[in-house]
Amino acid sequence: MFFMKDAAQQALDINIGRVLEMFRSGVLDRSQACEALTRFFEGASHHDAADLNAHLMRIVERVDIGTLEPKEARHKLVKAALASEKNDLRYVDILHHMVEEA
Repeated sequence: MFFMKDAAQQALDINIGRVLEMFRSGVLDRSQACEALTRFFEGASHHDAADLNAHLMRIVERVDIGTLEPKEARHKLVKAALASEKNDLRYVDILHHMVEEA
C-alpha cells in the first residue's frame, strides 16, 4: 500500500511539474495552465469550482510574476491534490495559503 501512495505522489509530481513547465515555457497560457491544474482536483467535492479556479489562477499568476517559485508551487500543489483525492479539507487551506503568501 505504501508503494501505491508513493507512485501516486510521484505521478502527480511529474504531471503538475509538466503543466508548470509548459506554462513557464509559453506552451500554455495562464487560463490553459489553470484548466490543466484543475483536472488534478476533480475529485474535490467540498470546494466550489469557481473558488478552486480562482485559487489556481492566482497561483499560476504568482508563478508567472515570480512571487512563487515553480518548485515550491509544484510541491504544494501535489500535497493539495493528494489531500483532495482523500476528500481531506486541508487541500483548501494549502491552496488558500499559497494565494495569500504574496
